[in-house]
Amino acid sequence: MFFTLVNMKNLKLLKAQQESAIAADNFCIDIDKNVYIGSSKTLYTIEKSSKEVIPCGELVSEVVENSNSYVIGMEFLFESMNVFVATSAGDLYLYNVDEQMISSVGFVETGIEGFGSPDQEFLVLLTGENTLILMTKEFDAITEKNLCTDEFGESKPINVGWGSKTTQFHGSEGKEAAHVKQKEPHQALSYDDRKPRISWRKDGEYFVTSSVDQQKLLRIWSQEAILQYTSEVVEGLEEPVCWRPLGNLIACSQQCPNKHQIIFFEKNGLRHVVAEELCDNPIDFHVMLWTSSNYHWYLKQKLLLSISTPYKPLIAKWSSFHPNELQCYNQSTGDLYSFKWTWCILRASVNDICDDGIVASIDNDKLLVSPFGKLYRDTKLLIFKKDSSALSSEDCKIVSLHGNGFKGIKPYVLYGIYNIQYENDCPSLFGLSHWTWAAKNILCVGSLIRNNEDPMYCILSFDIPSESSELNSQLQGRILAKVDISVIGMCSNEDGKLIAVQLEDGKVFQIHSDLLNLKEESSVLKPWVMDNDKNLVLPQTCPTMSVLTISGKDYFLGLSEKYNLFCNDYIILSGCTSYFIEKDFLLATTASNVIKCFSKKFDLPDAIAKKRSIIY
Repeated sequence: MFFTLVNMKNLKLLKAQQESAIAADNFCIDIDKNVYIGSSKTLYTIEKSSKEVIPCGELVSEVVENSNSYVIGMEFLFESMNVFVATSAGDLYLYNVDEQMISSVGFVETGIEGFGSPDQEFLVLLTGENTLILMTKEFDAITEKNLCTDEFGESKPINVGWGSKTTQFHGSEGKEAAHVKQKEPHQALSYDDRKPRISWRKDGEYFVTSSVDQQKLLRIWSQEAILQYTSEVVEGLEEPVCWRPLGNLIACSQQCPNKHQIIFFEKNGLRHVVAEELCDNPIDFHVMLWTSSNYHWYLKQKLLLSISTPYKPLIAKWSSFHPNELQCYNQSTGDLYSFKWTWCILRASVNDICDDGIVASIDNDKLLVSPFGKLYRDTKLLIFKKDSSALSSEDCKIVSLHGNGFKGIKPYVLYGIYNIQYENDCPSLFGLSHWTWAAKNILCVGSLIRNNEDPMYCILSFDIPSESSELNSQLQGRILAKVDISVIGMCSNEDGKLIAVQLEDGKVFQIHSDLLNLKEESSVLKPWVMDNDKNLVLPQTCPTMSVLTISGKDYFLGLSEKYNLFCNDYIILSGCTSYFIEKDFLLATTASNVIKCFSKKFDLPDAIAKKRSIIY
C-alpha cells in the first residue's frame, strides 16, 4: 500500500550563517556569494576571508544632490557581471565586478520608488509620480504609463445582462433594488507609505503593481506594459504584494478591524481566498515560510528577529542561483543572515520498538503524527501544541475502522519539555539543526554559536533525563567538537553507536557514542575512513543521508541535490528521488516513477565491492 506524502514534508535547515556588516539601505549577492551593500553615498562589499567591509566606490549623482536619497534596490546582473543600483533620487548605477568601477547609466527626474525585472531582459521602474517606465537591459526607455488610471484593462469582461441586478426579481424590495448602488471609495490605511510596489510572475509574462490614487488597487500588466486587469476594491489592503512562484495567485496582506490576514487575488483581479490569519507582535519581526496542500496552509518555519528601528524592516530575498536559500539583511544593525533548507519527511525507523510507521509533520505550533502502520488513510493526530499543557491520553486516543469493527490506537505521551542552556557562549536563535539520537538518552545537534568574536560552528550533545518531566526542565549543552565550517547533516546507524557528520565542504566525519563522555574535543570527531584507507570526501552535497549497515560494516549513504544516490564517494543509482532502508532491503524511487528493491545480502555487497551502479 502506498501513500502520497506531499503534505507530510517538513523544511529541514541545512545551514545557517550570520555575519556582521554595516548598517545601510539594501544588499545583493552574486553567483560566487560575494555580498554587496549599498548606502546613500557608498557601495560596499564584504571580503570573504577576513569578513571585512570594504568600500567599492562612491554613489555620486551627476545631476542633482539629494541628502535624503537612499538605495531603493540592488540586483546582480549575471550576464554582464554587474551590480545594478537604483536610488530614490532617480540615479541608476552599474558596478562592474571585474573592473571594480562604478558608472552612472541613467537618471529619472521624478525619483524611483521601486523596480522589478523577471529575467534581466526588461526593467520596469516605478517613479515618484505614480508612473511606470519600461526599459531594455541597455537602459533605453520603451514606454511610460500612468499607474493610476480609470481604465480596467484590455481583458475587461463583457456584460451581456444575464443574471444582472436589473433583470432579477426583487420582491418586496421594489424596483429601486435593481439599481446598482455606487460604493464610496475606501481610503488607504493611515500608516500606508503610499509608495507603489511591483512583482513579476515567474515566467515574465505579467507583472502586478500596487498603487494608491483615491484607493489602493492592484493592476495586472503584460510584459509590454499593457494594462490587462484591475483588481476589485478591498478595504484595508496593505503595501506588500507578491506573485506566487506557481503563477496562479497574487499574495497581499489585509488589515481588518479585528484581524490581520494574508489574502490572494487571481490574475483577473478577483479576490480568491483568505490564506491565513496572522498574530501580530509590535516588537518582533517574523520571517515565516508557508506551504499549502489539500487547501490548507502549513507554517513550516518561523524566524524571530528583533528590529531596533521599526521604520527599517528586514530585507529578505530568495537566492537566484541556489534553490531554497534565503538571505536576510537587517538595515538597522547591518547583520546579514543566510539560511538554506531542504524538504524532508520525518519518519520513524522500521527497526524501532514502535512499529506504528510514524510520520510526523509540523504545522505552526502543532506537531501532527500519522501512524501509517495502524491506519489505512492519512489521519493526523495532534500530539503537541505549544503553550499548552501536556495532552492527556483521552486527547490523543482514536479509533480506526478496520474490517467490520474498530481498532483502538495506543495514545502517545509527551515525554517532556526542556529549555536549552549553553556553556558560556551565546547561541544563535536559529543555529540548531540536524538533531540526532546518539544513544538511548543522548541527543547531538549541529550549532552556530555567537561569542564575543566570530561565529563558531560546533557539535553539541545533551543528556536527556531518564525520568520524564512535563515541566520546563533545563538541558545543559556540552560542546563535543568545533569545526571551521557549517554542518550540513548528521545521522546515526541502527543502534545509535555511530554518528555520521557531513560538513559543507563535503568531508564526512564520524563520532562513536562510547567517546561522548571524553572531555578532549579533538578526540571525539574522527574522519570517515573508507575501505581504501582514504578519508571520505563527497563530490556532491547530500542533504539526505543515512548510515547503511551491511554484514556488520557501516557505509555512508547519501542522496544529493542532483538526484544521485551515493554509497561512500561513488554513485550506486542515478535519477534517485528518495530511498528507505528496511531490515533486509534498500528501497529507492526513481525519476521515472519506478520503485526499486535491492537486497542487502546480494545486490548491495556486489555493487560496493565493484564500485559500480546498480542497474536493473
